[in-house]
Amino acid sequence: MHHSSGLEPLASGCLLDQFTIDQPVSVFGWGIIYRARETRSGKPFLLLEYGPQDLVSRAEDGSMEASDPDQAFKLTLGLAQFLTDAVRAAALVHPAIARVSRWFKAYGTAYWVVPGIPGECLSSVVESKGQLPASDVAGFAMSLLDGLEYLHDQKVYPSLIDPDLIFLVDSGNALFLGIGNSSAGLSREIGQEESRKPGAESDIYSLAAVFYYCVTGLKPASAQVRREALAAGGTDPLISLEPAADSSQAEREITVLIQRGLVLDPSKRPQSVHEWRARISAGMGGRSRPSEPETPREEREWLPRFLLAVFVVAIFAIAWLLFSPRWSDPETGMGKPGEAELTAARETAEEAERWRQALDANAVIGYRTFLDDFPNSIHSEQAEEHIGLLETKAWPAVLEENTRAGFEAHLEIFPDGQYATQALARIEEFRQEEARLARAEEERQRQDDVAWALARSAGSIAALDGYIAEWPGGSHVAEAHDLRQKMQSGLNDSASFEIATQANTIEAYRRYLQNFPAGRHAAKARESIESLTLSTGKNFRDCTECPLMVVIPAGAFWQGSAEASELAVSLEKPRHRVTIAEPFAVSAFEITMAEWDACAADSGCDTRPQDNGWGRGNRPVIMVSWSDAMQYAAWLSEKTGQVYSLPSESQWEYLARAGEESDWLGGSASAVCDFGNIAGNETSFDWRHTDCEDGTMASTTPAGSHQPNAFGVYDVIGNVAEWTLDCMNLSYLEAPSDGGAWTRGMCSSRMTRGGSWFTGTRESRLAARFNLKNGDRNDFTGFRVVRKVEKQ
Repeated sequence: MHHSSGLEPLASGCLLDQFTIDQPVSVFGWGIIYRARETRSGKPFLLLEYGPQDLVSRAEDGSMEASDPDQAFKLTLGLAQFLTDAVRAAALVHPAIARVSRWFKAYGTAYWVVPGIPGECLSSVVESKGQLPASDVAGFAMSLLDGLEYLHDQKVYPSLIDPDLIFLVDSGNALFLGIGNSSAGLSREIGQEESRKPGAESDIYSLAAVFYYCVTGLKPASAQVRREALAAGGTDPLISLEPAADSSQAEREITVLIQRGLVLDPSKRPQSVHEWRARISAGMGGRSRPSEPETPREEREWLPRFLLAVFVVAIFAIAWLLFSPRWSDPETGMGKPGEAELTAARETAEEAERWRQALDANAVIGYRTFLDDFPNSIHSEQAEEHIGLLETKAWPAVLEENTRAGFEAHLEIFPDGQYATQALARIEEFRQEEARLARAEEERQRQDDVAWALARSAGSIAALDGYIAEWPGGSHVAEAHDLRQKMQSGLNDSASFEIATQANTIEAYRRYLQNFPAGRHAAKARESIESLTLSTGKNFRDCTECPLMVVIPAGAFWQGSAEASELAVSLEKPRHRVTIAEPFAVSAFEITMAEWDACAADSGCDTRPQDNGWGRGNRPVIMVSWSDAMQYAAWLSEKTGQVYSLPSESQWEYLARAGEESDWLGGSASAVCDFGNIAGNETSFDWRHTDCEDGTMASTTPAGSHQPNAFGVYDVIGNVAEWTLDCMNLSYLEAPSDGGAWTRGMCSSRMTRGGSWFTGTRESRLAARFNLKNGDRNDFTGFRVVRKVEKQ
């Protein structure tokens, strides 16, 4: 790997979006190149990470941040340019230009995605070999020159041509990986035309410097250093190329042409890539130029039509200024423009300039922004055509990548494009395959859990041996070996009770009492059975830091709003009967700041959310996303060995109603005020609940500040809205009736229930439901958890 900076690459195995890092390829002035593979399919890719060495440092979690706060704005601008370059690069189609299939943000920076290139970066090849024969350089130089000429035809002038961003492929050709301006202002390692505007002469000098590096193994002095040395009366620090004595005529000619590209006076260099390539081709004996995609005629001829349009607009504006009677000055008789006319003229000039900018960028976002700002422009049809051309160019790369994320990214850019239907179809195929694999894995895990439960409940070494033989890679093998070892040490009173204690189940303690009805631990076993017997209404904690739980009985109820409800919306209909077949436990209070902080201190939760100055302790946790809440539930499950999760919508409404069939907890709009902290008359909100008024304005209250419902559960209405497991669905059509979570629908968003300190009348009803995106964090949303209850 070529490494030229202090920024450490991400570790192998690191997950990025849909990809897994294999190894870094090159670390250079403004970024890092990685070899990676798509996690699901294993297909190879290159990832180009934006990371300017003189601006950033990497945190312990792998994310990037500005090394100096004063440079943060510069870093933000560079990242924006990097993403703009990605849009432009995705529209380029040429054999010598690496195809950029998409891009994404992660770890505080951004990444380009390039389908895997079979080869090495040029800097690594030169470092391993020391230097390359001039004839070899001339061979791959032709493909680079073809690519550079194509870029110039597209009005693209790379700001950094560097051997770290050039790849030699198995065919013997080479291609460019980076083509944009993201490196502007950063240090260069190979001689460059510094402090000069982008152009053909500058790119010729930069590519000649790369060829020089290849044939000598030495990094040439930059143009700036050379000029300063000569201005000071010294000699040129660039070591002249001297062909080997046994070099062929072609190799000597190539050497001369490389040096010609490094001439300091731009007028004495080749004046175009076309001219330079022709001379190198002649020196090689007339090697022909590979074919390249034909550029659509409309893209080659936009400038004359644009200039003609500007000319017509200008003539029209002048005629208007001269001959409009509204511009006549009554005192002098001279033409005098009015404010409205001047505004129209400025708008016309602005439209022409914006169209020029859109054509120059040749990117979807530029054309779409122009269409939004000038919907009735004469260029509207042409802008749509350009968007179509860009989609046509981008689609082959999407097909080659052939990943769900790639098709989704294409739809984001071209939601109504000509390939939208095909993209949607492919996404659905991926979704079905992922669902199939998930179901298969879920079933395998279920069978593993069942087999382990049977082996553990049997309580014999033979049963444990059977499980280990049947599931050598099972989730519980380590536990089975450990338990087997303990049982093998002797089935006596203390050992058996220790095994029961480790299992900590009613069945384990009953089995101990069957074997040792008068044992020394019999009383403790009976006490444990009593404590584990979770009857309806019983409160318990599974650990010191765990939330207080209350057992909810099984039952049935009507979920949603009745048609006759005056405040009901379609989101709450149709009302349907739901049966909760088994009892379950729910946290008596919304999860508090203190309980979340315990998870964070135990490294179970990644974030420590802010409290808005309202206080921590027993205030409900805020600023947590759906994913954060799921992480907390997973921590509880691992810590206790019990099954914790977020409630389904049906579970939530069942435990919140606690037998109440009306819209309001307590049976009326005024009674709800006793049960929750909502926006009442103490606020000036238009949506406030006028039946309530309390001293708490625009903040949460400590958990349990209001009256519990009939199940002994607090704050089901108000304080903070509560995440549920269910995906977003816009009605209850085909909703589950068994109390389970609705996992079909728009699962990038999840349903929340119960309203908050911020909500008024409509949202304070028991049937009210609304959705948030999975990643949303705000100060009016928290959660509570539910837990499975063992059958007694």
